[in-house]
Amino acid sequence: MGHLSIYCPSNFTLLKNGILHPCTRKSSTTELPTLDKLIKIYNENLTVIDSNEWNDSLIEQARSIASSIREYSNYNEMWKIIFIMASVQDGEGSETGQVAVEVLETIQEIHRLLPHRTFVVALRTSGNGIWRDASHTHQACRDQLSVYKGHQRYNHESVWEQVEKIVGHNFQKHNFTVEILPLLKDPALGNLPDETDLSPLGYDCAHFSERGLSLLHLAIWNSILTRSRERYFSFNLDFCLI
Repeated sequence: MGHLSIYCPSNFTLLKNGILHPCTRKSSTTELPTLDKLIKIYNENLTVIDSNEWNDSLIEQARSIASSIREYSNYNEMWKIIFIMASVQDGEGSETGQVAVEVLETIQEIHRLLPHRTFVVALRTSGNGIWRDASHTHQACRDQLSVYKGHQRYNHESVWEQVEKIVGHNFQKHNFTVEILPLLKDPALGNLPDETDLSPLGYDCAHFSERGLSLLHLAIWNSILTRSRERYFSFNLDFCLI
């Protein structure tokens, strides 16, 4: 769930003709490596449940997903992994509605609805480096991202630190565990010989492109399988090749 779980289609021919499809493509629709495909290597019977209302709050998306899961008669016996991938578009862009607060409230709601055999992975999106780089590189990106200045302003490191402490104290149980990954704590776009590489971003400069989303999913997958003390603390696209 969250705006980093969907992407912009990158068909150059359509873009050239002014045809812009909504940036709401689900990760499962791309042929590039994504989390659902990586997990299916180990479990061919994996069921993928997406949120269909991307403009809803994270909490509403969590309720929708939980409702779909609870339709299975044996859902309490099944292990579930839920990814919270918020971006500059999530949250309300206010002191009390910043994305870190909404992520915590979403985790609490998931725990209320699915307290058994649930593993939650949340991205710590306390860094705006990718979108800052895009704004500095191209005027079009600067114009499109200007509407999210409030979200970037109310995205404090100290609040994320507090959220991590609360999660570590309350949600590290045998049947319900939350892992907050620091990949977007200090992210950055990569560099081409003469300019910043904008290819990981979609045409709206806020969502990832198909390639960018796949790179993020690969980074999440590698981070999940890496010990906490050995993990990378930034999603730096200078070191990503695909």
